[in-house]
Amino acid sequence: MPWEIEYLSLISTVVGEWDGYLKKDITRNDFKKIVNNFRNYNPPALHDEDIDLEEELLPNELLEYYFLRVAKTQLSHQNIIFNKFFRYNYFFTKDHNSNINENFKEVFDLNYTKYVKFSVLLFLSICKLNNYSIDNVIKKVKGLDLFTNNEVEKMVEHLTDTRSNIVTVYNKFKGTDEKLKPYFYNPLKMKPIIKYNNELYCPMPTLIFNAVTYGFYHWLCSEKDSFSQKFGENVFEDYINYILKNWGDSSYKIIPEFKYYINKEEFKSPDFILVSKDKDLIFIEAKATTPSIKLISSNRSEYMKQLEKAYGVALEQCIKKNNHIKKGYLIHNDLPDYKNIDNIYYLIVTLERFHFPPSKHMLKNIIDIYKKKEKELIIDINEEFHVVGVEGLENIIEFDNRNLFEYIEYRQNNDLTYREFFEVNINNDIKFQDTNRYMFSKGLFEEMNK
Repeated sequence: MPWEIEYLSLISTVVGEWDGYLKKDITRNDFKKIVNNFRNYNPPALHDEDIDLEEELLPNELLEYYFLRVAKTQLSHQNIIFNKFFRYNYFFTKDHNSNINENFKEVFDLNYTKYVKFSVLLFLSICKLNNYSIDNVIKKVKGLDLFTNNEVEKMVEHLTDTRSNIVTVYNKFKGTDEKLKPYFYNPLKMKPIIKYNNELYCPMPTLIFNAVTYGFYHWLCSEKDSFSQKFGENVFEDYINYILKNWGDSSYKIIPEFKYYINKEEFKSPDFILVSKDKDLIFIEAKATTPSIKLISSNRSEYMKQLEKAYGVALEQCIKKNNHIKKGYLIHNDLPDYKNIDNIYYLIVTLERFHFPPSKHMLKNIIDIYKKKEKELIIDINEEFHVVGVEGLENIIEFDNRNLFEYIEYRQNNDLTYREFFEVNINNDIKFQDTNRYMFSKGLFEEMNK
């Protein structure tokens, strides 16, 4: 499985050299034995700092911690690789009134489309190799008319790190419970090419696509002050607006965020309010948040912090805005009178999936967070809200003939809100070849083949 290959590629890089007997050639059966050793290891559900909680937590709660770790490790490998390109090309090649495209060039020297084409060529070429060194692949790519030699060298430089640096980064971000080692952060997701003994290696070629999507985003956040704030306020919301307007069902109205006032105090509406013909509403909170590096190998304290960051803050905002509508404070020409509104649904869209299993335990944890903060906000245990990563939202809009209202209604009417992940109920009514993301990737490949 790909997550097993990823772990083995990481460990073979960071652990050090084997000083015992070493076979010259490793057979397929030898490799299977190594993989089976990894498969037979079952990491604990709880961090060793949380062992005292084991007797307090219900079996389902223990399973949720385990599933969070497993889902984050495995499900990230089960997406269609090229789907991310449309999204990140939109992020990094447009201005968005915040110079994001210029920020990208300042850090990575070239425009983003060059990296997309290079990553595809590099991946396909590496997959044909019978050895691990990729120096010859780089030479062949330099021989193509798509890039200058200088451009290839720049792109390789930004995707490469030395083995010693990768070990340093791994040790910096690894968790504190060694029994959870399979879930420790993998630096190869940011720098998938290793320079070692003056040769270049790429232990897991699919991580190239992580690097030129999520990896570039995180790199920009670390390099550019205020980048993450500008990205969330301008780029991410702009993208959500784009796919809702251009890919979504035209039967509902879309109201972007606007300001309103209560006793001269300024407030902002939800990032988007969708209004159906039946006068139902969906509050959408778009959060350009990503899980912390240590989330899946951390203790309960980190879990609670991340839960509040990912879901709690957005849910709080939705409930407050709902109360403001009821009191007649939040008004807009396209909003029906509150007395005529049948349902208000809450949808939180995050940049990356957090993989918190949706359950009543999760909701109870959020309620406990706000009780400890002694906030006036009251969250009812029967409150329903939905969470999806942006890729899940793309999939619902592009693959499922139901609109967002019909999709959410189906989930709530069938008691699925706290039983299944939001994306699980997607109907594949539309073929992948008919989607916007496929057409974008197809256009890129056609350009490369000219």
